[in-house]
Amino acid sequence: KAWVLFLPQEEEHEIGILFANYLLRKAGERVIYLGTRVPLDSVKQVTEISKVNNIMLFMVQQKLANHAQNYVEELCNLVKSCNIYLAGSHELIKSLQLPKNVKWLKGINEFESLIKDFSC
Repeated sequence: KAWVLFLPQEEEHEIGILFANYLLRKAGERVIYLGTRVPLDSVKQVTEISKVNNIMLFMVQQKLANHAQNYVEELCNLVKSCNIYLAGSHELIKSLQLPKNVKWLKGINEFESLIKDFSC
């Protein structure tokens, strides 16, 4: 199992993704941390080269829901074989139609439970 963690190009707030990185590494998961302002093409290249199963990103900036919807759909099309975990702005994410392979992590407790499930 491997994870790619990143923030989209419009996002700069790194604390959530850094904490997720810490929790995953502490649980013994393999993590590729790409950081902030990552282009989708870079995410695609890393997932293809590194045989990644899981992707996590945060969307916090207030943007139009249709822009965020298009972004999530484009990401799903680029990394079809990956599970995608999305965290961030509740108002933004609840307005999206999430594809089957995208799971909304609504809080830290959900994320910690997910990590425990992976560790079993």
